[in-house]
Formats: sequence, structure tokens, C-alpha cells
Amino acid sequence: MSLLATRLDRLSHISGSDRVATDPAACERYAMDGVVPQAVVEPENPEQVCEIVRWARAERAALLPVGSGCLLALGGSAVRIVVAVSLARLNSLLQYDPGDLTLGVQAGMSLAR
Repeated sequence: MSLLATRLDRLSHISGSDRVATDPAACERYAMDGVVPQAVVEPENPEQVCEIVRWARAERAALLPVGSGCLLALGGSAVRIVVAVSLARLNSLLQYDPGDLTLGVQAGMSLAR
């Protein structure tokens, strides 16, 4: 088992093995400034996101949080990305108050939705 596979084993336990991708085609989609992550993980709930952040801290792994991925070119330049965290599955409407014209959504909710 490679070093990367060993490090990602715990990540697979957190989010489910079908939610962690390491194949180059999946990872290339999340490249930022030409830096391609070694893996992509898609958590299903905020608790999994917290566990992924804890994992990254323990592993000293750089995370790249990604919403739709359409604006990855904006912001600071990436030096190193170990895991891209796709927030696409966290796309629920949490609260809507029509009287105040406000709503609360999860991080993966697109503006179009």
C-alpha cells in the first residue's frame, strides 16, 4: 500500500470509500494554478467536513474547499493541495424568511438552484 493510500484510508472511513477519488481524471477537475490535488473527497454532511478538517490537521495535509469549481482561478495561488473537498453534496436550503428576504443555505448550494 502506498503512502498516499495509507493516509487516505482514514479519509475513506470518514466519508465512505465511494466518496474519495484518487484517479487523475477526477482530480484534474479540481486543479488550481496548475496544482492538481492527490485526492477528491465529497462529504455528505457538516459532521464529515469537521472530521475531514481534523484528519487534514493530523496529517498536515492541505485542503482545497470547492463549491461549484467555476471560480478556482480566483484568489491566492496554490503551492500544494493534497485533498480537494467538494461541497457539492452540501446543497440544502436551511432557512428561508420571506419577510426579511433572507435565507440560509449549505456551502454547496449554487446561486442558480
